[in-house]
Amino acid sequence: MRQLKQEGLLPNRLRIVVASFLTKHSQMGWRWGERHFYRQLVDADLAQDVGNWQRVAGYGADAAPYVRIFNAVLQARKFAPQGHNIRRYVAELAHVGSGALHSLEQLRS
Repeated sequence: MRQLKQEGLLPNRLRIVVASFLTKHSQMGWRWGERHFYRQLVDADLAQDVGNWQRVAGYGADAAPYVRIFNAVLQARKFAPQGHNIRRYVAELAHVGSGALHSLEQLRS
């Protein structure tokens, strides 16, 4: 969210992970997230963004409410193993080593 605020951009995978977290874990209505992203993104596209938010939230023509739950830690391990963007935008974690960065147990202590 810090990257979105600072640059007005987010990588596609991160957009999906955030949408999943907000709609599935936080139980936020997809319209709230879509509206916030639409106001922040420099590449916002109303038709595409609404469809994507509905899909991740499990609404729309191909509704599958439980299939699209993304685990942010597992996604980070798989697609950003070195954690460069995490360290760049979350200064509080800049000192954490690569091995511990994607470990929930390490982050809790």
